[in-house]
Amino acid sequence: YHLAEEGVSTVDLPDGSRIFLNKGSEISYSKVFKNQRTVELKGEAFFEVMSDPRNPFTVHTGDMVVTVLGTSFNVKQRKNQSDVEVYVKSGKVRVSMEQSDQYIQLEPEEFGIMENQNLSSSVQEDPNYISWKTKDFKFVNSALIEVLHELEESYHVDINSEGTDLSELRITTSYSGQSIDAILETIGAAFDMSVSHKEDSYYLTK
Repeated sequence: YHLAEEGVSTVDLPDGSRIFLNKGSEISYSKVFKNQRTVELKGEAFFEVMSDPRNPFTVHTGDMVVTVLGTSFNVKQRKNQSDVEVYVKSGKVRVSMEQSDQYIQLEPEEFGIMENQNLSSSVQEDPNYISWKTKDFKFVNSALIEVLHELEESYHVDINSEGTDLSELRITTSYSGQSIDAILETIGAAFDMSVSHKEDSYYLTK
């Protein structure tokens, strides 16, 4: 049993697979995991699964079951916890329901959604969907307010711009593996704002 209390937590499983748990998420598995590769997830996690065709790897979250042989993918419970999203980065993934025969097969860059006990798939179009794990971001003519929200979610910080109107500001930029301090410094420089911070709270002021 592991709970990610602060930021992103890395869990190495007995079979060599690795899980990146997003903040506030938890994962549990049994002591006989090597013979029965099953984990239970609450929240959001990115999985890098070691290949073992004789012994599939399954993730149970809410009423959804994700079955894989060897791949990397993201599983995210939505706020209501009954709806779940699965995004495949590499390999193939089978997504099914706990209580029915419904299932879908997902390929790389595909996105599976369980909503109201229904499974559907689409193409993932958000380039920053797993930025919480990769810390790689790409923004094209994006509203600065949305960029700051994305950074808050990925770095688990608060960014305040009280008294400064950001509503008209837009930005095109990309970041790769940079600290939140470095990113906010470049944003501050671009828009002529000063940046200060106290613990996990950052302040942008004109």
